Amino acid sequence: MSEEQEKNIVEQTVDKVVETGKDVVETVKESVEKVVDTGKEAVETAVETGKEAVETVKDKVEDVVDAVKAP
Repeated sequence: MSEEQEKNIVEQTVDKVVETGKDVVETVKESVEKVVDTGKEAVETAVETGKEAVETVKDKVEDVVDAVKAP
């Protein structure tokens, strides 16, 4: 194998490694974005559930207060 052929093989290999590396980085980036989005959705759901729970407790406390005021 000539030196030129070896050089071409090395260049092709390096190009392929770089291309594969870019693909891996893009895949990881997309995966991280999905995890972040899922985390945001989970937090939003938890906050909304918490708000609903607070409202329910508030309503029940008001019912008790009303019952105590007017037996």
